[in-house]
Amino acid sequence: MITRDNTKTLYDLLKNAGSEYASRIFLMYEKADVFYCNTYSELYRDSCSFGAWVAEQGECPHVALLGECSYRYLNALFGIVSAGGIAVPIDVKAGTQGIIERINKADTDIVLYDWDFHDEVDLYKTECPGVKEFICIQNMTEKSVHNICKCYRNNTFVPKAKEDECALIIFTSGTTGKGKGVMLSHGNLIDNIFNSTEVEKQDNEVAMNVLPIHHVFCLSGDVFLTMRYGSKLCLCPVLSYTYLCTNSIK
Repeated sequence: MITRDNTKTLYDLLKNAGSEYASRIFLMYEKADVFYCNTYSELYRDSCSFGAWVAEQGECPHVALLGECSYRYLNALFGIVSAGGIAVPIDVKAGTQGIIERINKADTDIVLYDWDFHDEVDLYKTECPGVKEFICIQNMTEKSVHNICKCYRNNTFVPKAKEDECALIIFTSGTTGKGKGVMLSHGNLIDNIFNSTEVEKQDNEVAMNVLPIHHVFCLSGDVFLTMRYGSKLCLCPVLSYTYLCTNSIK
């Protein structure tokens, strides 16, 4: 059972969910009218593979993620924070200048980007001189999150995540000025998911992800809370409410 006593960091949440709910479906998504699923054990395996690569990138690398919510996005995020790095989810609708500002403000070392942004990467390289490497999330280039996970599948690393250390830098929307980077520790995020008074949920529940992935409530309320209970997270916005409630997807 996943409890506050045995879950202090996001790595603990990843590991405990991977063990407790190994064969359960974690993520469901649709692409070209085909549904795909990934289990909790797959998330743990692939996140640890990416974490092994992150561990080789120096002490506490700041890694920005520029893209829509996806399985590879999430396994990269967990790999980053598990290896002691800091993940920086970037608003994809911030505009070119807004994205550049956020990358620079967060002292970003590495940028992981969706293929949709490949035409802008050369500009980011020029305007973000502190970034050492730009890596595509999808399997569209020789070096990608997908390929790193495959290459590092048999590698191991020492998890460096600590409860009181920063895990995420989330930028505010900027309604009263330019967006500010808010530093959230592992403890902050874990405490949030244990504020629920519900002791146990059914494993056949499906959570619909509707918020953008750079929004902290998407991560804490949709992703992390779903993992606490071993429920399913659906990224497909076209399913009807009835379809979800009848648990049509097995």
